[in-house]
Amino acid sequence: MSNKHLTIGRDMCVPEVLDDMSISPFKKLASIMHGNNGDASNNAEHSSLALMQLSHAGRQSPRFVGGRSMFARPLGASDVPMKSRSESWIGQALFDLTFVPPRAATEEDMEDVIGRFVRGAQLSVKAGVRIPYM
Repeated sequence: MSNKHLTIGRDMCVPEVLDDMSISPFKKLASIMHGNNGDASNNAEHSSLALMQLSHAGRQSPRFVGGRSMFARPLGASDVPMKSRSESWIGQALFDLTFVPPRAATEEDMEDVIGRFVRGAQLSVKAGVRIPYM
């Protein structure tokens, strides 16, 4: 499910398994973001803050870039669809092509999403995406 409810097609996804191999690219990215040019040393003087935003697009996951098949519905907290604010028929048609009504999450879905947020937080810590200690 992690790559089937994206906001945009460039969203990064938390790996299914957190092992040395899957965490490695995130460690390198965090190191570069901290100003270390990808090496393991930590120079606090030139360090910057690296952040990771964990999200689930919910009903706002668009049809074409959300990672799902053409007719699969996004997972939402409820099945209440988004409303278009367009006053033109072209705008409404584009909205209807982009967003389909969501599927209401079951308890099992919610447990899965919660578990993925936990794994995302674990990835953040293991990759070093946090405020460096001074």
